[in-house]
Amino acid sequence: MTVYPHYKVLERSLAVPRKQRFWDWFDGNSLRSEWAVDSGFPSTYQMADDIDQGFEMFTAATLGHRATIEFNDIRQYGGTEGGSVLIGVVRTLNSTDRFLNLGLSNSGNPTGTHNIRLRDRASESFIKLHTSSGGGSSTNTTVPTGGTNFNIWQVVLRSGAADGIINGRLEATRTSNIPTEGMQPLFSGSTDAVAVKTFRIRYIEVFNT
Repeated sequence: MTVYPHYKVLERSLAVPRKQRFWDWFDGNSLRSEWAVDSGFPSTYQMADDIDQGFEMFTAATLGHRATIEFNDIRQYGGTEGGSVLIGVVRTLNSTDRFLNLGLSNSGNPTGTHNIRLRDRASESFIKLHTSSGGGSSTNTTVPTGGTNFNIWQVVLRSGAADGIINGRLEATRTSNIPTEGMQPLFSGSTDAVAVKTFRIRYIEVFNT
């Protein structure tokens, strides 16, 4: 094993470009300052008052209303940075009439012109991997929609392809509509009924590869 003096360690460290990496356990009593909330809808945002439940969002009881946290348009993943990975532990408390999204987007909503995301819409049969690069399309996973437990969702953006992984299992791969612009992490939920819907996230990690 080679042992370098201190100045050589610093020299070697500065010579290698460092990739962007972020993680959040959603603990404490408030949301970290890196996050911004969607002010376009009258939703409620707060730390969940329960053990190991992370951060929660409530939509308004209005059809189509959405609650979202994102990086305030700081788009440091994908694009010229190349490949990216996002991992999140998420759930919704509702089995019907709700729409959950987790992924990367070039705007402050899940339907940005360039995005990669896993989506669970209760009105559909299976969770989908969705990609967009101006036009978007989706591929079904084998995981049914409508669940309310925490699950580990992962999206992987690589050269010319995208993967959707749920609870450690590769569920879908796409090679069309692969996003090419810089994107930001995004967690979003909306209601498909005149009713409040609740969404929670307790961990997220995102990094460039």
